[in-house]
Amino acid sequence: MDSYTNALLALSIFLKGGLDLAYALLVGTLLASSALDDTDRAQQFARVAVRRVAETAAVFLLLGEILLLYLQTALMTGLGLGQVPEQLGLVLSETHFGLAWAIGFVATAGFGCALLAARVQGVRRGRQGLQSGSVGWVMASLCAGVLAWAKAATSHAADGGDLSLSEWVHWVHLCATAAWTGLVIVSALCVLPTFRQHARLQARQAYLRGLSNSASAALLLVLASGTFNAWRGLGARTDALWGGLTQTTWGHILEFKLALIVLAIACGALNRFVYLPRFNREDAAVTLPWEREDRYAALYQRVSRIISIEALLMVAVLVSAAWLSQSAPVG
Repeated sequence: MDSYTNALLALSIFLKGGLDLAYALLVGTLLASSALDDTDRAQQFARVAVRRVAETAAVFLLLGEILLLYLQTALMTGLGLGQVPEQLGLVLSETHFGLAWAIGFVATAGFGCALLAARVQGVRRGRQGLQSGSVGWVMASLCAGVLAWAKAATSHAADGGDLSLSEWVHWVHLCATAAWTGLVIVSALCVLPTFRQHARLQARQAYLRGLSNSASAALLLVLASGTFNAWRGLGARTDALWGGLTQTTWGHILEFKLALIVLAIACGALNRFVYLPRFNREDAAVTLPWEREDRYAALYQRVSRIISIEALLMVAVLVSAAWLSQSAPVG
């Protein structure tokens, strides 16, 4: 490949990583908003922060998808960037990528419309962000699912045909990965800093328990679907797995991604099995409310820092996944 094509590929990888991160943030804001209500000031502040992240991610997705279409058209046609606009209509109307891209773009726009409707409704009712179970929340969730399908339809998983088993498994993988990474990142970015300043102890405990349980459930789906994807990408043959993993570019990128996932799992496990149980143990030993708050301040700070490290690792996981998607699998 020439330097022009290599530059386009590199830019496409970083852009896809950014789009995957934005998608994870959208899914994370849906899950975080379902765990927050308007019962106290801290949760109201957190809902405002979550809403702003969702709106920013939706705008980035809309603009980024347009740029991705431009880059992919240049890569598919081999034309210079100045000649790409002439081919956009052909790519959209005549290629599988163009059709899937259009469906994903409409889904992203639908998510944005749901956020806008929630903002207007929130102004009228004095509420912030998407309310769990509301029409806007359901619409946004459906749009997120359709967008994940569009991503799966333009991946290597679609090589087996439309609506094939591999495509559906990859759809599950994309949704679960976005739920796992997005919820942790949104929590580290919006919810936990707000709770540190304003939330009562009980609210912190409830949210951390919910975060741990939701992330663990999503992780199980990530591991199950990811195992299938890795087996298929390495050739779908038991005797070829080790060679594909250690002797190919796709296998080396997968190893790097797996190392990041292991580190992120270790951070989550440290919180779940070491620090979070201390909340209940210390709660039973301390009876004075102000003494209990003082004891938990340092513990909450430690848990928040570990979640922040986990969030950074997850950003790296998403970028490595984009890199993997741009490489040719073994099988």
